[in-house]
Amino acid sequence: MPPIRSAEILRQALLALPILIGATAVSAQDLVPQAVEYVPLEDLSLEAGDDARVNDQAGRVDDRLGGVEWTPARDEMPEPAESGWDLGLVLEVAYDDNIFLSAAAPESDLVISVTPRVGFIAGRDDDEAAYLKLAYRPSAVIYIENGDETRLDQRLDLEGAINGRRSGLRFLGNLDRLGGATPEIGAQVDRTDYAAELRAAWRPREKLALEIATGMAGTDYDDAVFSDSKETYLEGALRYAYSPKTELVFAVAGGTIEVDQAMDQDFLRATTQLIWKPREKLSIDLKAGLEHRDYGIDSDTFPVLDGRVVWMPREGTEVFLAGYLREESSAIFAGENIEVAGFEAGVARRFGEYWTARLSAGYETADYKVVSGPGVGGRSDGIFFIRPSLEYQLNDRFRFGVFYRYEQNDSNVAAFGYDVNRFGVDAELDF
Repeated sequence: MPPIRSAEILRQALLALPILIGATAVSAQDLVPQAVEYVPLEDLSLEAGDDARVNDQAGRVDDRLGGVEWTPARDEMPEPAESGWDLGLVLEVAYDDNIFLSAAAPESDLVISVTPRVGFIAGRDDDEAAYLKLAYRPSAVIYIENGDETRLDQRLDLEGAINGRRSGLRFLGNLDRLGGATPEIGAQVDRTDYAAELRAAWRPREKLALEIATGMAGTDYDDAVFSDSKETYLEGALRYAYSPKTELVFAVAGGTIEVDQAMDQDFLRATTQLIWKPREKLSIDLKAGLEHRDYGIDSDTFPVLDGRVVWMPREGTEVFLAGYLREESSAIFAGENIEVAGFEAGVARRFGEYWTARLSAGYETADYKVVSGPGVGGRSDGIFFIRPSLEYQLNDRFRFGVFYRYEQNDSNVAAFGYDVNRFGVDAELDF
């Protein structure tokens, strides 16, 4: 019998998440509206589809785990921003004892990041009219000891929509220029991430919405030794408001993933999404399905999952659990794919009017398999992280915080295992 890989154990645990969610929903009491909440279809904002990496870049543990947003309840969120300029600044100073995520020669440094935000908004997203939002975030990443590694990361986000009474058209896109280290490569690597999606919706009935979307997403590496990838897709979806607290989304997407130095991969994915608020203080967003991939010389069918549960057991305390299953192409091993499974859990506690303490932890497995070419496969990573932080929110415009993050990659290939400690302070100012 072949050995059971760690990813398989994690997959089985994540596939049991719907059962655990159901049990929680039955027993939870005294529960506060949270980020996931039923939205009447007539007020529905079109969102990026499953395949668009518009907002998360299909990231790994460095930007997917740890990247769960702590959003307020819908009825506690501020009104959509009025037209005009959106300006801000984020400053971070951190000591990092392994800036390259290296197993053999960890290098420490004091890293300063200065990130201004320049944005412009025209119209309102909730009006039956045209809407445009543009944001540019250059980030100067300064290394005190390793000055030759200093770089300028950049991110450009564009969102536009034309909203009508029964129909709508939305565009989402981003372009990122990055140079940081990744767990897969174990070194700093210059790259360009991009994604764009055009989505149209039609609401023939009060509880029903039909959507169609097309898009593309990919990563281009400056160094030709790494494999660029590009995904193009077409998606159709049906949204049904079963009740004021329950919405169901059925989606089918198909497309092609082009990978340098490897054969193209055609995929077909079917998912069902449940957006459910069974109690006032409990919110659930669970998306699950199957994906079939044709690798040219072989094929495979596997589960996909992306879920999030948010619970407020008491006023001022928020708990969340998020998990995912997916497959992505490898940048470092031509002709290999990565079976990725991960979860993150966290808690936030507000103290008084200004202070908030947060603690989050997560674990991700990444198992490499050959899908084309002469590769050998077999690499398996297990990445754990924990991140406590303390924030002081003076007002709506200024926030200050201190944080610590420990991350460990327990890889079966010694060249890719690493430990990293990072602690520092950050501040955010909105003008």
